Amino acid sequence: MVKIINQSTSEVNLKNIKSFVDRLVDNEINIEIIFIEKKYSRELNNRYRGIHSATDILTFTEKGKEYTHQIFICPEIAQKNALKYQNSLEKELLMLIFHG
Repeated sequence: MVKIINQSTSEVNLKNIKSFVDRLVDNEINIEIIFIEKKYSRELNNRYRGIHSATDILTFTEKGKEYTHQIFICPEIAQKNALKYQNSLEKELLMLIFHG
């Protein structure tokens, strides 16, 4: 099951993201893709990696009754990377999801 949540203020084409992920992964895999603000990215990166700056992507696997894979993406940082590498934001987000 794929769950996509946009907690950021960035506009993200959730329909295209969902379509991409549905083609990429098996339906039996639980994946949550959460788009977050830069501040929250920095907090997670600091808490779990000891790095005091924001990052474009963080991934976690939550073990429980079933594994849930969580991919946290910061669109604000992804946008900066997209400009740097001459990509669209959507292409950059899809590459990050593939990477995650």
